[in-house]
Amino acid sequence: GNLFTWNWVPAEGRSGGILFDVRASEFDVVDVVLGEYILKVEVFHKTSQNMWNFLTVYVDAQPSGKEKFLAELLGGILNKPGGLGRWSTLFNSVIESLELVELDICNRMYTWSNDHADPLFPKLDKCLVNLDWAELFPLITVSALERGLSDHCPLIIDFGSIDRGGKPFKFELCWFFRDDLELIVRETYDP
Repeated sequence: GNLFTWNWVPAEGRSGGILFDVRASEFDVVDVVLGEYILKVEVFHKTSQNMWNFLTVYVDAQPSGKEKFLAELLGGILNKPGGLGRWSTLFNSVIESLELVELDICNRMYTWSNDHADPLFPKLDKCLVNLDWAELFPLITVSALERGLSDHCPLIIDFGSIDRGGKPFKFELCWFFRDDLELIVRETYDP
């Protein structure tokens, strides 16, 4: 059988792109919604018998992209052009209204770099969960992988009870340009 179930939103050049996977032995993917900035995956967790929604987002660095992102995040209910001058306040309000909390990344202080001579090192990538979900998995940890060719660090969520044996996942940006990407991933990670 397949080891992982993969879903993704393709990058545009060197910007954007979302890759999300779940271990097929632990989850059934029930529904997938793709957007320009959002990948929503509804899964059934076989052990706990719970349905969960994972929402993975990419926020554009440009102001026009932020407006599109928030409109997509809010399901198109926002229709005021130019009305998002304080987009971060609105985004934080959405997080607060959904009662989400951030899970700390255990192995690094930043998740992005601009690779300039005088570099910036902010923590742009985050994992947010609701309190019920966090209580269900008290041993949960989030760790960042090496950046590789990307300027972001992929995040791995570990439930604390999963045996992580086998090969570690490695990903190269150039794979997106291969016609046989899916076949390579399946052959490598689904023995």
